[in-house]
Formats: sequence, C-alpha cells, structure tokens
Amino acid sequence: MAPRPDGFHALSSGIYASLLYSTLMALSCLFFTFPCNWLALHVSWTIPVLCGQFLVAAAIYFCLTSFTDTGILHKGIDKELMNQAVTMNDPNQHWCNKCQLYCLPHTHHCHCCNTCVEEFDHHCMWMNNCIGSNNHCFFVLFLLFLSCYDVAVLVCCLVYLTLNCPQAFNVEKICTYPSPKGKALPSICTQKQSLFVS
Repeated sequence: MAPRPDGFHALSSGIYASLLYSTLMALSCLFFTFPCNWLALHVSWTIPVLCGQFLVAAAIYFCLTSFTDTGILHKGIDKELMNQAVTMNDPNQHWCNKCQLYCLPHTHHCHCCNTCVEEFDHHCMWMNNCIGSNNHCFFVLFLLFLSCYDVAVLVCCLVYLTLNCPQAFNVEKICTYPSPKGKALPSICTQKQSLFVS
C-alpha cells in the first residue's frame, strides 16, 4: 500500500482530537444537567465540585498536551546546529535520513509529523500531537485526571440509578426538587406541564 500524504494525517488527526474534546464536553453537559444535579440536591453538593475539578483538570492537560512543543528537532536553526556538534560526539547517536540530522538514541522520526522528536513515545491521533520530552508529563496527568473523572461519573450514575430504581422513570421525576422538609416540590418543568394540561 502506498504511503498516505502528510496532509491526510494532519486532517484525520485533527478530526480525532476535535471529536474527543467535543464528545467529552457534550457528555459532561448531560451528566452535570441530570444525574449530577439530582445527586447534588439529594445526596451531597460536593459531588459536582469533585467531578468538576476532575473535568477542568483533564481539559487543561488535554490542551497542554496538544499545543505544547513535544521536543521537535528544528532543522536549520542555530541552536539546533550547536546541539548537533554535541550529538555527533555521542557514541550512541544515529543519523536520520529524512531530517538530515544526527539524533540521540531516544530521538525518533515521527512519520505523521515528518520530523524527529526527542524522547519520542508515540504519535497520539487523539491529541493531534506527538508525545515527547516536553509534553509526556502533561499526557500522563491528562490520562490520570480523565480516568478519575470517568470513575467518578460511573459511580455517580450507578448511585443515581440505584436511588431512582424503585420509581417509574419520567421527566417529572428528573425535574423534581426536594423541599426543606424533605417533600418533593414541583419544579419549573412540572409547573409548565400542569399549565399545558389545564
């Protein structure tokens, strides 16, 4: 199979990254609107605070991973030419035919970005960026906070379904808010439904 052009990799990687971020935000809006809102009113107000912190941290480290320079070996720059003089003295250096540069052992050529990256780990299409020396820590923190957020959302949804399992599922139950005495008061959604019925 013939290799695909670099423009295709850039376009497809950008679509994957946009899809990941937009899906995360869209599903999070649904979560905070219904299950998390209900748990905050009936269980504890700390639930949306904790989940929100995980989501914000994951979003921040997602952006840092995507937009941080990964440690690219820039061709033709004076600083990089000075580094080449030091690299050539290293016995473990190797030559990159595509970049026409001497590289250290942990530096590898990314075929998607068409450049050499220091401490290259892999090219993540979901980040639209390589994972290298400068953003590897951000990538690990993103995975950590995203995993914590996913676990928190899963637990909250299971608790929400468990507490609402004996009742019939309808829109009125979702939009019903507790009164100070523990009795359910009709919300705006319920009031609008009664107006339409009357």
